[in-house]
Amino acid sequence: MRLQKLPWAGILLQTKQMSFLIDPLGNPATSDRSAGQTLLGTPREPIVPLSDIQNVSSILITHIHPDHFEPTSILEAFGADIPLFMPEESVHVAEKAGFSNVIGMQTGKSIQQDHVVITATYSVDGFGTPQIAWIVEADGRKIIHCGDTLWHGYWWKIRQMHGPIDVACLPVNAPVLKVSGLDKQSAIEAAMSPEQAVEAAYLLDVNTMIPIHFGTFHNPPYYIETDNLIDRLLSRSRQYSLDVRMMKTGERLNVTDL
Repeated sequence: MRLQKLPWAGILLQTKQMSFLIDPLGNPATSDRSAGQTLLGTPREPIVPLSDIQNVSSILITHIHPDHFEPTSILEAFGADIPLFMPEESVHVAEKAGFSNVIGMQTGKSIQQDHVVITATYSVDGFGTPQIAWIVEADGRKIIHCGDTLWHGYWWKIRQMHGPIDVACLPVNAPVLKVSGLDKQSAIEAAMSPEQAVEAAYLLDVNTMIPIHFGTFHNPPYYIETDNLIDRLLSRSRQYSLDVRMMKTGERLNVTDL
């Protein structure tokens, strides 16, 4: 199994016969401005057009926030009948957007596509939106993608139920958001910090951690990424002798060789 880092939280997984996109970042300009472009601001790195990604078998969505699920870009690139996996509670949103092959998943549910097993497991959203983490098992390896989860108490349970896990893709940017439409704003980070992500990787007992959900957006006062995250991440990872791969967009990793 090969893993390619895409912008933001996006990951492309390629097995011997299939390929899967997880949380592909679409064009922010096509997102709902109130929830997407105005909040996140202009991307600080080039966004890979989804149409450049070929032969995608299925798409896995952790949750429906516009930086993880941008319907227009996905529809234009892959069509309405692309198999689209997401939290069961959000299926109606995708169907209303025009998708015709939406598979709703609940925590603990697994589904097999050819030689690949896809499992939905625990994740906790900073604003209460239904969110799941994805575990993909193929070619003798297993990866987990945790969207933009908060720190939570399910790490032990995930390891007990689904371990051993080889690679964890974990959010690290601990953003503070100012969201229009909320009667009160929160000063608490809406995703894990670098230190929390390393701790999660340790509790999951993974071999390798890939930081995601950082660097692409920083738009004060609406979206504020935490300070010095790379230094903090590497400093904490050394305490656990954790293999952290700071992958650039487009970079590939052969998970089978780990």
